[in-house]
Amino acid sequence: MPMLPPSLPMLFRAFGKRQLRLLPAVVVLGLVSAVLEGFGIGLIIPLLGIIMGHGDAAGMDGFSAALQHVGSGLSERDRLVVISVAILGSIVLKNVFAFANTLLTTFISGKASHSIRSALSEQLLRVGYPFFLRQSPGRLLNIISNESWRASDAIQIMLSAI
Repeated sequence: MPMLPPSLPMLFRAFGKRQLRLLPAVVVLGLVSAVLEGFGIGLIIPLLGIIMGHGDAAGMDGFSAALQHVGSGLSERDRLVVISVAILGSIVLKNVFAFANTLLTTFISGKASHSIRSALSEQLLRVGYPFFLRQSPGRLLNIISNESWRASDAIQIMLSAI
């Protein structure tokens, strides 16, 4: 049985069913984090409008115009406080969701990496002694040390892209 570097099917097998079920959570956490960041950045427009003395939403439509009306029934000072708290709150929530996303991604990547290395170890234990006599020790060491880590890096990159 020839030993090959971890392949794409091995990468997908490295994801257990439990880890595959967690992928939608990675996507949702990333999207929520991005929406909160957009919300916080969008609130800077009315904040700057109040500071500069332009409290109206003239020339704006859509989401920007909706954000211009945050705290519209309040005095300018109170509205400034409400918008500032909303920006701070969105930043904090965005960072909480981004941290949860990073934790979940790291967990999935770690489990998959462990599965790859375990499968590689099991394969090494199953082959007979003559296989080791025919193979170059440097090639085997490269597969064990470098290629398994490259497969782990590929998983991490794939999760980051998702």
